[in-house]
Amino acid sequence: MTERFPPLVDWTPTRDTLHAYSRVVGAILRAHAEPEPDWSHTSLMLDEDGLVSRAFSTRRGDVGIRLDLRRHRFELDAPGGVVSISLDGGLSATELAEEIGRRGEALGVKLAPDPAHYASDRPTGYHSAKAERYLQVLHDVARTFESVRQGFGDDVTELRLWPHHFDLAFEWRGKDVTYESKDGSEKSAQATVTFGFSTGDESHAGAYVYANPWPFDGELLGSELPGDARWHTEAWKGSIYPYAALDGANEQPLRDYLDTVFQLATPALAL
Repeated sequence: MTERFPPLVDWTPTRDTLHAYSRVVGAILRAHAEPEPDWSHTSLMLDEDGLVSRAFSTRRGDVGIRLDLRRHRFELDAPGGVVSISLDGGLSATELAEEIGRRGEALGVKLAPDPAHYASDRPTGYHSAKAERYLQVLHDVARTFESVRQGFGDDVTELRLWPHHFDLAFEWRGKDVTYESKDGSEKSAQATVTFGFSTGDESHAGAYVYANPWPFDGELLGSELPGDARWHTEAWKGSIYPYAALDGANEQPLRDYLDTVFQLATPALAL
């Protein structure tokens, strides 16, 4: 039996490559997919073999995109054929986008993503076994997320992979709240608790699971969290459970963490 929540070690080049390439996909979707609330049209879904987009319409017909982490290919499925590009070819994000554009146009599909959302000439690296390990981790985390998500009521979003921060996440949504925006004006939005899995960033170098209530009530900081979870107030406010602390044989500590934050945060945010 395959161990659940296997360690993610020595995979930074592979992670950075997948993040960069997912941003290219997100930029294509941003430019061509039918707009959805909260930019959901720019996100990706998890399937058995990797990350996939919803189909979007072009003059030549519907087009879909896949980052296949078993066959290690970028694929653009167009009416005139399939563009297939190796993930381990060392292409930068800019070079990948240019190659997609050239080969897509040869099939009659003209794509025009904004380079501001992905452009990078940084060299890439990719290790197929580590990409497959990451895919397993996504499935393991998603299985737990989907299980607890079902107990969080009806107003929850789908589980999606968001290219910008490269996190797998869903939201519980509560009442409308007013807040002061950066320009000083008063605005309204739904209260949320966002549950997600990040591969790491400036706030925490390693991968982590997070549960972030918004608006964040400072009184939550006095509440105890289970296991290795902790409240987080640097750069953003919420909570973190380090992925490295997960026990591969037992998902219960992760479930307890997600449930605890939900029970602590939602009474003040519910309708």
